[in-house]
Amino acid sequence: MEISHRSSIIDCYKKYNPIVLGGKNGVKLKLAIIIVLLFTCIVPAAGAAPANIVNVDGVKVGLRQAPFLRDGVTLVQFAPIFKSLGLSVKWDPSKQQITGTKKGINLVLTVGNKNAYVNGSRMLLESPPVSLNGNIFVPLRFISEATGATLAVNGNTINITSYKGTEPFVPKPTPIPPIKTKAVKIQEELESKYSNLSSGKLHLNDLTYGVIDDSDSLTIAVEISDEQTMQNIIDTFDSKPSTGHLLTKNIANHVHKKYGYKNINIFIITFFMNSSYPSGYDAQYNIFVPEYNVYVTRWPLYGGSYNYSKKIANWYLDPTGDTEYLIYSSSL
Repeated sequence: MEISHRSSIIDCYKKYNPIVLGGKNGVKLKLAIIIVLLFTCIVPAAGAAPANIVNVDGVKVGLRQAPFLRDGVTLVQFAPIFKSLGLSVKWDPSKQQITGTKKGINLVLTVGNKNAYVNGSRMLLESPPVSLNGNIFVPLRFISEATGATLAVNGNTINITSYKGTEPFVPKPTPIPPIKTKAVKIQEELESKYSNLSSGKLHLNDLTYGVIDDSDSLTIAVEISDEQTMQNIIDTFDSKPSTGHLLTKNIANHVHKKYGYKNINIFIITFFMNSSYPSGYDAQYNIFVPEYNVYVTRWPLYGGSYNYSKKIANWYLDPTGDTEYLIYSSSL
């Protein structure tokens, strides 16, 4: 037995606990991992510089800093330009948010976040706003999208013409289609293709899955929320330790062949919900879900590691516990 196999399972579980919280009748609770990005702004390196003069309706705008390019996107100072377009501008340092308002228009942007909100609707920016020397910069194109102004670049000058319509301009952000990640695609594929698993007299039906893609490895949770089904699994594993491999080897082989993952970790996880804190379980297995005001206990009883580089599969009892319980090994 190679300890590295088991260690990789523990690391995956601890890193990605929880993966996806599933439930009966296809109801799912999902916990989002919130990543706070701290942007350290650096003055752009010399190169092809954008236009550095901005006029609004023929009047030069006083800028503290000239526009600059970042990843091919021209960024301009928010406050002076939007004030010139008739918007009131406010800065909230605690939230790192800048807002612009006038009749019919309400803009909210956050430093480091590509999601801008225009009259409450989300708009995806080309590049996130940045803070540079106390000034907030936003993509030039956003000016037109948010206010109806027209843009023209002539040499080193950006000419902005404010909206001249008879009715107040009402921004209409283009709906952002949901991005389906590879993990979500695999999850949906597993729930369609492997919703039912069987080994001998053990039959698992209407399964839900959790999937985490870690680029070079994939972690899959087979989620069990029925106590009787979980007891059947325990009884079957006790009498036949190869059960986990027999249940999931086709899943691992399918994902390996179709998506090329060489390391696939599969957990069989029981979970249940309580309105109060469940005793008798380690704290790492209990998760409070504020959206539903419940505690969710997710307990990984069994875990398998499929290493296609070394052509071996190992299955463990209590894969995240302090003691090693290798119960089955098989070549791949």
